[in-house]
Formats: sequence, C-alpha cells, structure tokens
Amino acid sequence: MRKVNAAKRLFILGTYGCGNRGDEAILESVVRYFQDADIWITNGKCDDMRKYLPVRTVRCRLAEGKITPSVFFSILFHSFHQLYRILCSDALIYGGGSSIHDLTPYNLVYMFFWQWVAQHFGKKVFYLGMGIGPIATERGKKLCRKFLSKADGLYARDDRGYQLCVDQGIRNVQRSCDLAFYQNGPEPQRADILTAAGFTSGSYITVSASQWFQSTNFWDRNRMDFSSEVENFARCLETLHGFYRMPLLFMPTFHYDMMLGQELEQKLGSDVLTCHLESASLTEMSEMIANAHLHFGVRMHSIIFALRRGTPVLPVIYDEKVRQLLMRFPGVGELAIDLKTLTPEALREKLIALESKRELRIVEITNVKDTLYQEAKASLDETAARINSYA
Repeated sequence: MRKVNAAKRLFILGTYGCGNRGDEAILESVVRYFQDADIWITNGKCDDMRKYLPVRTVRCRLAEGKITPSVFFSILFHSFHQLYRILCSDALIYGGGSSIHDLTPYNLVYMFFWQWVAQHFGKKVFYLGMGIGPIATERGKKLCRKFLSKADGLYARDDRGYQLCVDQGIRNVQRSCDLAFYQNGPEPQRADILTAAGFTSGSYITVSASQWFQSTNFWDRNRMDFSSEVENFARCLETLHGFYRMPLLFMPTFHYDMMLGQELEQKLGSDVLTCHLESASLTEMSEMIANAHLHFGVRMHSIIFALRRGTPVLPVIYDEKVRQLLMRFPGVGELAIDLKTLTPEALREKLIALESKRELRIVEITNVKDTLYQEAKASLDETAARINSYA
C-alpha cells in the first residue's frame, strides 16, 4: 500500500451519511487506503459517519432529491464550511457516493463549482471510481469537457463512463472500477453478526430492491404507483423461497427501501421474508449478504457486497450501471434478468441455471473480483503518488 504523508489533508465530497450503504462502502475504501491522512468528508442528515470511520465531517444536504427552499438555504449555509475545509486541504476527492450526470440542472454545477474553487486555490482534484453518465444535454457535455479535462485524476468505474469521456475528447480519463472492490478481502468473517441475526453462514437468502424499482423514477417517486411492480416482485420472492426452502432476508441498503421491505414482509409473512433493520451498519449489511447462500439483488452495491466475497448472485438489472457492472462478470451476467422481464417463471429458469453450475460460477466470481481489487488499488496508488508530490 502506498500511503500519503500523515501531514496531508484530504476533503472527500460525496453523498455520505445519507442512508446509502453503497456510497458508504466506497468511502470506507478511500478512508482505509488513506488511513494516515487527516480526512474531512461531507455528511448528510441520516447518519453520522464518525461512528464508523476515522473522519471529521461537514454537513451537506444535496442528496435529498429535490431542492426545496429549506434544503437550498441549508446547502448555502454549509457551503462556507465546505469552502474552509477545501482551503485547508491538499486535495479535493470525489470518492464515489455521487455521480457525474445532468439528470438535474444543479448536479454538474455543484460538483464543478467546487472543483473550480479547489483548483483556483492550487489544490489537486481527483474523481475516483466515478459513475459518469448519462450526459444528455449540450450544456452538460460542455461542462464535462471543460472541467473533467482539468482534473488531476479521473477514474471511471465502468465502460460507459470511460467511453462517454473519450467521445467528448476528455483524454485524461482512465478506466477503473467501483472502489467498493478494494474491500473484497481477505477479511475474517464476522460470525458474531450472523449469530446476532439468528443465522449461520449459507442458511438464508438475501434480497435487495429499489423502492421505486427503475432508478430513473427517483425524482418522481412520490407521484407514481408501484403497486403492480410490488405485487410481481412478491410473487417472484415466493418462487425464490419455494425453490430453496430457506428464509429470505430483505436488506434495505438504501434507507428509502425500508418501506418496500416492510410491505413485502406483510404480503409474504415473516416466516417467508423478514426485513432487516434499516439501522444496521455497513459492516452488518455487507457481512449478512456476503454469507448468504444466494443474493437476489437489484441494488448495485448489494450485488457488489456479494461478489467481492465470492457469493453467488442472481442480479436484476434496474439501471444501466448494473448492466455495466455485470459486463465484468460474464458468468453472472448470463444469469441476469432485466426488471422489465422479471416474472416467477423467468426467475425459476435462472435459478436452475445457477445451481447447475454453482461451483464453477463461484470460481469465475473469485477470479474477476481479484482483478477488480487490483484495479481499485492501482487508481488509489496513483492518486496517493500525485498527492504526495504536492508541494
């Protein structure tokens, strides 16, 4: 591991402490790698990341979806603290937990404003393991060309993001992977977590899903009716339970999904499915998923929690980022089901295909995850070297 000088100060900007265990997994990788640095991060209203990681925090409410007057003035107020931390830091890091897209009119403006501020005062700026895209507007493309080309390090987590940058003439981009793979082991299993939950390794199946199913529904979720999707998903879970005769454990890796898990528990009964506590830490959730007999996953980082420990996965594609992830795991990708075509019958066919080559698929997963660990480490090594060179 290439460490940064203990005197180096880093400010990591992302949607941390916002109830998203996937974003926290990315942050955990960055913080553990740069363990000798003085680290400050942006922190949302759902959780205090100081309870889990050796960091200090600055409030940030950008990840709450729509910008209400209350959120706007809160962002404005806390921006002065963010500015101060950037001025006191050697580098600004966008460490995942946010993505480069123009789905909202403010996302790129917010991200690139802080890049401009940091570089204006001579600080280095890095985008680590970033999700890039969609960038659909001419304004968005222009902003990306102007600012991403000036980043001191730009690491796209998948082929879509890499190609999008290349197509826009952004030449400093490098292809990498999701930084959560930096934590893929080998780590000791936490038997105490399983015992506390009343399970043993391999005796249950974990499930994840998005409260609003398609990822593009996020900003309209309060005006949409997902009752038919919930009913179909419940029927699929009945098929899953009947196939294995194991208890199902719903893992709300994004806090919004807790309501869906509770609704599914009511529909199916707690003897079939129970909803895990929303308050469970990243370590608890990732350990439960990693020790399951199978993970039936919709949320991307829930899938990563299984893959990085070699646990079989049957993934559901609800967003392009999941499809991009599965391109790195061809064997797992063969088992994937598009959410639009998910039915109990289609699920049963995939389960039969998975179990017919279960051990082979575990070997395939292990080989690929080790490669992704090296890719994640390489991007962190390069970033550390450039930060250390900072006068």
